[in-house]
Amino acid sequence: MKKSRIVELYKDCSALITEQTQEIHNLVLGDGNFNADVMFIGDMPSTEEEALGSPFVGKTAKTFNSCLEALGLKKEDVYRTHIVKYRPYKINERSGRILSRSPKKEEIDFFLTYLQSEINVIAPKIIVTLGTLPLRALMEDNNLQIKSEHGKVRKKFINDRAYTVLPISQPNLTNNDEEDTVDEDIEVLKKLIAYVGTDKELPEEELEKYVIEPKKVKMKPQKMPAPKGEDEKKNSKLKTILIYGGDGYADDPTLVALDRIGNVLAELNTRIIRFDLYKEDYNLQDFLTHLSDAQAVVIATTVEWFGIGGHLQLFLDKCWKYGNRKHFDNTFLFGVVISKQGYERDTYNHLIKSWELLGGVEGTSLCTCIKKSIDLETNQTLLAAIDKKTEEFYRIAHQNRTVMPSSIRENKVLVEVPTQKTEHWEHEVFSHKAGEENPETFIPNYDAYIEKQQKDISDISNIFKQKLTHTIAHKAKTEPQIFNECFVGSNDPIQCKIQWNITDKRSKNFVMEIKTKKINTSFGNVDDHTIILNLEEVILQKIIEGKMTIQRAFMTGEIKSKGDFTVLYKLDALFKFN
Repeated sequence: MKKSRIVELYKDCSALITEQTQEIHNLVLGDGNFNADVMFIGDMPSTEEEALGSPFVGKTAKTFNSCLEALGLKKEDVYRTHIVKYRPYKINERSGRILSRSPKKEEIDFFLTYLQSEINVIAPKIIVTLGTLPLRALMEDNNLQIKSEHGKVRKKFINDRAYTVLPISQPNLTNNDEEDTVDEDIEVLKKLIAYVGTDKELPEEELEKYVIEPKKVKMKPQKMPAPKGEDEKKNSKLKTILIYGGDGYADDPTLVALDRIGNVLAELNTRIIRFDLYKEDYNLQDFLTHLSDAQAVVIATTVEWFGIGGHLQLFLDKCWKYGNRKHFDNTFLFGVVISKQGYERDTYNHLIKSWELLGGVEGTSLCTCIKKSIDLETNQTLLAAIDKKTEEFYRIAHQNRTVMPSSIRENKVLVEVPTQKTEHWEHEVFSHKAGEENPETFIPNYDAYIEKQQKDISDISNIFKQKLTHTIAHKAKTEPQIFNECFVGSNDPIQCKIQWNITDKRSKNFVMEIKTKKINTSFGNVDDHTIILNLEEVILQKIIEGKMTIQRAFMTGEIKSKGDFTVLYKLDALFKFN
């Protein structure tokens, strides 16, 4: 009976979310014993919980189940739920990937009503809130701090009914280093469960007996970084620091490369710490602390003009001035340098020389010239090459391969070369007095020089005229014509009819019919389409110019579609835009 009421409650919630946001979310229903005396409330579902459709599963399940076992309970004896019923997400503008985010106040307020209804249906005798977010939401007080409220039994009235609430700091149920605190929490819960098992109301004067002493909530002492030892280098799990030295622009190909490297290292069971230098909120002491037990460092930068850039140069200067050289000893460097114009090899030479002066060693390198991020995102060959480079670097660092000695590492003393004294002299061209005639001219053959300049100006003008003519001719073509010219077809059989609706210019609506190697595109509208795509004209132009893929436009909400979505995923491979 209660389960059916909970299911109906979630259906109403899901329908209202879809109506307000025009999006479909996978709600994670509460689970467990619907007649339980104890109810656990977390903040929001994780990726694993969303995929499995059940709360407190995946990585948190083992520790949560061990706590229940210590209480003499099973998962079937308690009820588990979250304050926010779906996983809030955001889309990374650079990579297009879906990432988790913290819930907004509007989302918490929206789900609070449903949580209160859920509590009224279950009617538990004890509510255990895990962390700050559930405590503040349930008690409707944003000033509460979990450090001070941890273990203090409270009363909460919901629809004129009193409930016993026990706030617990969530890390205490998931961190094995805080065993004393966990044991104290379990003892309090045991007492409460034993008391409510008698079906008696808990008096106000009894509440003070069930309070965890604040001294039990211990903070871990900060440890100063120590120089690396052989034991840390033999650690089975590789620790790698990623450092981005660019300016953080959205079209920076270095961001795409660094994200790709991070994903590959994560798949290889590597612990990753990242610093973005352009944000200027990093702490050098934090970097040195992580570096003390890290075996590898990835430094990625973008060459806008010449050199490694101001952010990275300042960072290396600080490392030289304030850092302990022992932290850098034999730390492998993966240098990633991507230029938009040129000089990537010169920049890498500067970077590796600086790293070796600090005491580190060269692992591997990636030097290339790529102008736009989309050129790298859509090129599977280049992405596969980055994966291979990363795997090679992982093997070098994880195996702690022997490094051949080099002069810059063996001779770590920088010798200052004295400057030779030179006499001041002036060229006779600049030393003559005003009013005197200069016997020599600046340019020996002045007429020939002027003639060459005029010829160069004429050549440059012709080049720009040709580019302008090409641009006008390209713009004169209609969108269906451009799609026809850029169509490359597919080796796999595909047959579909796509209706493109330009929302801000209906006269440009067109229909695209694809049959494996053939395409037919024309203006107009049809009813028997396989899929319909709604987008603005500016988004269509970005797709045609190759600045945005169809898949990325769909993921970011720029394209709204209806129909067979499998066709949508194949479109980018059917066209090659210049």
